Amino acid sequence: NLYGLWEHRVVLTEGSTTINGPHQGGYVETPDGQGWFIHFQERQAHGRIVHLEPVRWQDGWPLIGDLIRGTTTGEPVRFGPIPNDARPASSTRPRTSDDFTGAQLRPQWEWNHNPDDAHWSLTARSGFLRLIPMPAQSLLDARNTLTEMMQDDSFQFTARIDVSGMKPGVHAGLAMFESDASGLEIAQDGGGQRVSYFHLQDRMPGPLLDAGVVQLRVVVHDATARYLVSLDDGHSFQPLGAATEIHASWWKGPRPALFAYTTADTLPGFVDFDWAHYEAIGTNPW
Repeated sequence: NLYGLWEHRVVLTEGSTTINGPHQGGYVETPDGQGWFIHFQERQAHGRIVHLEPVRWQDGWPLIGDLIRGTTTGEPVRFGPIPNDARPASSTRPRTSDDFTGAQLRPQWEWNHNPDDAHWSLTARSGFLRLIPMPAQSLLDARNTLTEMMQDDSFQFTARIDVSGMKPGVHAGLAMFESDASGLEIAQDGGGQRVSYFHLQDRMPGPLLDAGVVQLRVVVHDATARYLVSLDDGHSFQPLGAATEIHASWWKGPRPALFAYTTADTLPGFVDFDWAHYEAIGTNPW
């Protein structure tokens, strides 16, 4: 009867794991009848992390994850099989890097705002992502901001950028995008282009560029970001700016980001991103 009587029991809890919550989710079945429960946990700077739990049924109740001894309550599994119908295999990682050689952006990318398709292109220069900056007062307002999710506790994210077509008033570079955004940006400084570290409105000037190409890198470990710049096309990297804590915001973790915007009323030119490479780091990088 819709109005009861009802019974209830706890079927999934944190138990002996470090998977807090577990938070809301949903039950699904594959075509061959396998049961699965999808839910998330809150992982501080990494935002909401999605988990997949196996489900089996007993006496009309779902048994989720690994059963806690002597109970009918489950706790999240650390490892396990994937659904029989799933492709590709579980050892395949989500895409993270992009050389911008395809006809479309790879599926890991997410525009922070609805993009203006007249202001970005993969065909204007073959093998490059071209961003044409649009007016904004800050990075948080900029529409041409391309982001992807962190896939690891520790990683480095590096972008090769050609700024030879950039005009005064433009800010372009690499960031960890969140409400307290930080990163490296290139902007016109007197007679040249200078790389600076930024954290919200704070700026720390770095070197002037000798050429139109620069590589920018962020290394993330233990919820801390450190930024580096290479003026010799990747042969050596020098740190710039302070070690910066990253935080979850907007119900998600900070995201490695590529951006270009302008604070000027004049023509902004363009910024060409040659590639963006993401690499997981298995041990403490510092």
